[in-house]
Amino acid sequence: NEDGANKSLKSMGQKYSGVIGDRGLHIVKAEVPNKGTYWRVRVAAASRDDAVSVCSNIKSAGGSCFVTR
Repeated sequence: NEDGANKSLKSMGQKYSGVIGDRGLHIVKAEVPNKGTYWRVRVAAASRDDAVSVCSNIKSAGGSCFVTR
């Protein structure tokens, strides 16, 4: 739910601050067919390569993520 996403955003910002740096964090609502509504924490990236790098670093630090288009 949205409240959980807000908690995740705050937690992620603290836990992965060294990886995220000064990139913006925000929440996106996603309607997934046959699965329902998901609230995702999104990290702003300057380019796809930057997004792949950030995601890789988050995974290396124990987190999970995926790159969108």
